[in-house]
Amino acid sequence: MKTIEIRRHSKRYNHDQNLSPEGIELAKKIGSQIGSFDIVATSPLARAIQTASAMGFKVDQVVEEFSTYGDDVDKEVKLDSNFFEVSKVVAKGKNASLFSKKVSLALDKIAKQLKDDGSALVISHGGVIELGVVGCLPNYNFKKLGKYIGNCEGVRLFHDGEKFVDAEVLRL
Repeated sequence: MKTIEIRRHSKRYNHDQNLSPEGIELAKKIGSQIGSFDIVATSPLARAIQTASAMGFKVDQVVEEFSTYGDDVDKEVKLDSNFFEVSKVVAKGKNASLFSKKVSLALDKIAKQLKDDGSALVISHGGVIELGVVGCLPNYNFKKLGKYIGNCEGVRLFHDGEKFVDAEVLRL
């Protein structure tokens, strides 16, 4: 089984692009606990790249689809929406649905680059993670995943070589 661990970037100062010293320390701590990966991918935003670096990983791929989603999706998805709420918005088939599909396709592309039992780390952003997971698992019971993903928290997705089949939330 292939796995993709998607983590939200670490803490930053308000809306600054760079991590705060506290965020760097948190990323270092998490990085020392999560093992190694065959592929490390991030969004192109500084806070995502800095999180991977502070965790101790070299970034192999910068993927635009893991970046923030813009105003059209922001109007549909409330900040800090839980997985179930996001799945309901995606089901409406509007902008959030299109973005969800775009992220899930990018995650699937990474999964298909992995060998059997391979693993990847993706550093992305709040909202993007929830939308991506919903896109990867369209018939999933999202109530069991709970609230939104906080800084350095994440989701481990399981891929059988053809498609994503399960998810596990990674809380601090």
